[in-house]
Amino acid sequence: EVHFVWDWRQFGTQSLMSPEMACWQGPCLWVHNNASFSPQDFDNITKLGASAKLAKASRGGSRASQVGRFGLGFNAVYGMTDLPSILSDDVVLFLDP
Repeated sequence: EVHFVWDWRQFGTQSLMSPEMACWQGPCLWVHNNASFSPQDFDNITKLGASAKLAKASRGGSRASQVGRFGLGFNAVYGMTDLPSILSDDVVLFLDP
């Protein structure tokens, strides 16, 4: 199950850890689903085109329970945003291409 929420709010930039983080202060599109990233998912998302899921699938393994199993890949989000961020369980990842 996936939920989309457009958040029009904007927040101040004076107390950020770095001036570069001003880009993440809104507005934004929140996308929430009922899946969590595994450590392997976080590793894969930082390696362009080097997915362990591809190797697993080529060996006949199942991808049914993996994040991103539909084949579009995370890079599809760059059609919607220049600065994707991921919050999964207790990990946050900011991607600034």
